[in-house]
Amino acid sequence: MGHQLEVCVLDRDGSPAAGVPVTLVIGGLLQHAQLEGVTGRYGCAFFETARTYEHSSPVLINVDGQRFGPYSIDQGRWTVRV
Repeated sequence: MGHQLEVCVLDRDGSPAAGVPVTLVIGGLLQHAQLEGVTGRYGCAFFETARTYEHSSPVLINVDGQRFGPYSIDQGRWTVRV
C-alpha cells in the first residue's frame, strides 16, 4: 500500500470548500508524480500514491491558483485556506 494523502480546503470564512480542484506534485529521487482530485462535500480530496515514494518525499499542493508547501509526504494530511 502506498501513502494515503488528504487535503482539506477551507474558504476565507473557514468553511469547507466543496468542488475545488486540488493538484499534488510529489517529488522524489527516482520518481515524480502529479495527482489531481476535487474536494468532496466536506471540503476534502483524497489521494493514494505508489509505495515506492520515500517518507521524506516533498509534496506541493496547488489549490485555486495558490501553491502551498513543500511538505513531507509522511505528514499525509493537510488543511489549506483559500
